[in-house]
Amino acid sequence: MLALTSDKWLLISASSWRNSPRSILWWNGEWKTTDGGVLCPAVWEEQACNTHCCAGNEGNGAGGCQPCTPGRFQPSNDAKGKCTACPIAHYQDLSGKAYCDVCAAGKYSANASATSCANCPLGFYCDEGTDVPVRCPAGRYGDATGRVDEKCSGACSAGYYCPAGSTTPTAVACPAGTYNPNLGGGAVSSCAPCPIGSYCGLATLVPIACTSLLTAGTTASTGAKSAGECQCGIGNYLKHPAGGNMSCNACDGTTTKCQAVGEELSSIQLLPGMWRQSNTSESQWITPCYTASACLGGPNMTTQGSPCREGHTGVKCAVCEDGWFGGKDGVACSPCGGDLTLSFIPAVILLLVIIIVVVAFCRGGESL
Repeated sequence: MLALTSDKWLLISASSWRNSPRSILWWNGEWKTTDGGVLCPAVWEEQACNTHCCAGNEGNGAGGCQPCTPGRFQPSNDAKGKCTACPIAHYQDLSGKAYCDVCAAGKYSANASATSCANCPLGFYCDEGTDVPVRCPAGRYGDATGRVDEKCSGACSAGYYCPAGSTTPTAVACPAGTYNPNLGGGAVSSCAPCPIGSYCGLATLVPIACTSLLTAGTTASTGAKSAGECQCGIGNYLKHPAGGNMSCNACDGTTTKCQAVGEELSSIQLLPGMWRQSNTSESQWITPCYTASACLGGPNMTTQGSPCREGHTGVKCAVCEDGWFGGKDGVACSPCGGDLTLSFIPAVILLLVIIIVVVAFCRGGESL
């Protein structure tokens, strides 16, 4: 192998020549030109032939080589190649490169010829070599750019749920009437109906028991949304004292009965034989009637108190109405007309007497 510095033709190897006005020296394991350029260890042809350029370069059309621009590459030392655009999910920010770098995790490139990769946006994650960001899965959220895997930034908060692509742990609050004590809810189905006996406001983690408000508190069904839906349970009635706190009072079973959730003082049912003056009369003012059969009981009220049996009125249904008579302790009032059957008896007797007289008269006449 010869190294000449003055001749027009410079011998590079035993089998290849190149027309070069510059000097070429072997230095530190590389062929170098006198102006500092570096030649690749490739086979060179005559100037009249197409030039084989080093990797990272392409022919310039004038017999020389030029570096690939950023976003492009050329991988071969001996191919008659042209610089090619970096594919999607890759980039090259330098010129004269034989390769493109893959986008790192947390970044992406959706376009060819990229000179850089963009950060994965909020609510998405990007694996290494991503061209299209992937939404954070339901139940997770991404509150920062550059998330690298499906874990994103973390799990959705309890009391909330996060659809795919959420950017906050409190993306959507569980609606009133439901609750969610768990992390990672991904849909409204993650929010369970509030159980009977409790109420749940917006974004509830743990249902609030009605017993925290009323000693015998409960609800009529699941899905209560506020404390206003708490009622007294079966066997109790709700009392609204003026200027005081509401409370549940037990129906005693001997004067009243509370057979449904939500009974109030105004709606409790009196047992038959019991009487009260108004629907605000409390249990101590509910008293037995003098004649049990005169008082009907029940939840309805009249202008004079609890409903009475027909023919009765007044306090404890102890007064007979007009057209009725009698009535005393243990005995009900009766209509003034009496029993219609009894009213016909005298007429029947009179009719029988007349018939007897007529018959006797007729027989007496025959004997004469």
